[in-house]
Amino acid sequence: MDDSIADRYKEVYETLDYGPITTARGLMAAIEEEQYLPRKSKILCVGSGNSYEAVWLALQGHDVTTLDFHHPKVKILEGKQVCGKGQAMPFDTYTFDWVLSAECAEHIPEKEIDKFLKEILRVGKGLYYITASDEDDPPYHTHLCIHGVEWWMRRLKKNGFGITHVRINPIHHLFIKNEDGTTSKMRASFTKCITFHLTAQLSQ
Repeated sequence: MDDSIADRYKEVYETLDYGPITTARGLMAAIEEEQYLPRKSKILCVGSGNSYEAVWLALQGHDVTTLDFHHPKVKILEGKQVCGKGQAMPFDTYTFDWVLSAECAEHIPEKEIDKFLKEILRVGKGLYYITASDEDDPPYHTHLCIHGVEWWMRRLKKNGFGITHVRINPIHHLFIKNEDGTTSKMRASFTKCITFHLTAQLSQ
């Protein structure tokens, strides 16, 4: 791995306003509303960043592994945080029941995006959830593959995915249980992004 890239993402993720918990809450709400996951699913989070979603999934009882250049130290994910690139994952084929890649694809150089998508398809057993931002991320400028929904749909189909559902810039509601036992409804949204629910298009 290129140490300079790893150092760059370490710097970015240690910036508290990058990949904030509010964005993660939007994704958690979306998963809860739209994606049924059997108990104790084996899950891979590709480009896990600050690992908010991975921790939440682990707390639901799932067996979660994360893959990224840099990881925060999280006790619940101990031994499950793998350093590596999405374009060459160190996992066997058909390892994971569900593969989540949340706002990672846009960080991949465009010339390597097919490798990235093929690897996601390869390590999963047939269920995938990918989100991609379609705008730049100033002042960091780490988004290298910025495209709209039609481009991503063509690319996903080309690499063997079947698209079951697409949402653009989704907004969801997350229900929070308060200390007094009451429930609050919180509006949670992603940054501007495209969300794809995917299956394997054909037998791999």
